Amino acid sequence: MKLWTTLFALPLLAASCSENPEPAPQPEAGTIRVTVGSGPRIDISADTRTALGDDGVTVRWTDGDEIALWGLDAGGGERFSAAPFALWHYNASFGEARFRGDIPQLEAGEYTYLAVSPRPAAVEGTRATYEIPAEQSGAFDGACDVMVAAPVTAAALTEGDNSDAVRFDFAHKMHVLKIRLAENRLSEPVTRLEIAFPQPVTGRLTVDAADAEAAPELTGGSNVLTLRFPEPLEVTPENEPVVYAMIAPVDIPAEEQITLTAFGTGEQSKPATLGGKLFAEGHTTPLALHIPEK
Repeated sequence: MKLWTTLFALPLLAASCSENPEPAPQPEAGTIRVTVGSGPRIDISADTRTALGDDGVTVRWTDGDEIALWGLDAGGGERFSAAPFALWHYNASFGEARFRGDIPQLEAGEYTYLAVSPRPAAVEGTRATYEIPAEQSGAFDGACDVMVAAPVTAAALTEGDNSDAVRFDFAHKMHVLKIRLAENRLSEPVTRLEIAFPQPVTGRLTVDAADAEAAPELTGGSNVLTLRFPEPLEVTPENEPVVYAMIAPVDIPAEEQITLTAFGTGEQSKPATLGGKLFAEGHTTPLALHIPEK
């Protein structure tokens, strides 16, 4: 029986039809080059998830995206661990993507395949760790869009295209703040935005590739997230910039406060406040920020 699932993700750039134009290097001796597949990344609604396509709804894989794969034999032993697979082909019209990578030759039999996206900074067994920075640019950063796929059980991967048999369904593990700068009473362009939470929201985020439903673990974190913009943002009635912040999922009691302080070229605003709520994994909180006076 073929196993069909769907692969979800959140990149910054939309891709139409992308395939590597350069011939790929040959696999190393003792390995085989295999391809696995996915469906469209995801279509999302503004009240629950982040939308980053040109239409504000559709998001797609983009050139340079990589995932990491594990292969476990019937006894649970790792035959390969966190093997890098790069986006090889994406067809936006049909919502189909394929990733290609090199793995050891597998004996015939049934295997369980695990995957995370993007490639992690560190791996221990099936646990993958990512660094979520406390300073971000305000643009959506696919490197922080941590995802874990539901395990797929299928026959041994073979040389060539296995995308019909092995296709992954990913769950997002981060939360996204989508902040619209609706008004600026600071009366000068905004150079950065500091968001202070009652508890840490950035740091080392660890997920388990073997359990897509497990909550991520955050260590060594900071409760202050700074969005430092590459260029000062002008806010006018005709121009309301939208910026993004990637945070670990947290549940903050309603009576606790989150503060947002804007900084201009020489002044800073009074803090705007937001009540606590559940910032759930795989969801987006849209905010309209009216920046107070200094």
